[in-house]
Amino acid sequence: AAIEQRMRSETGNAYWYLSPKELQRYESRHLDQQAEEAAHRQRIAAEHAQALRYQPVGISEFEVSVG
Repeated sequence: AAIEQRMRSETGNAYWYLSPKELQRYESRHLDQQAEEAAHRQRIAAEHAQALRYQPVGISEFEVSVG
């Protein structure tokens, strides 16, 4: 009650209230969407693995030739 009152007084919104609600994880219902999400997770994992293997060659790789 004290938190609700503080929220109301700080925001000027007399309709703020808190209620307990357990958030549920989103689950796809369509098979094509599940397949796309699985493929996306695989792409992200592959990119992450590639980033972990990255070895900088040297500053010359960042040089720009002008001419």
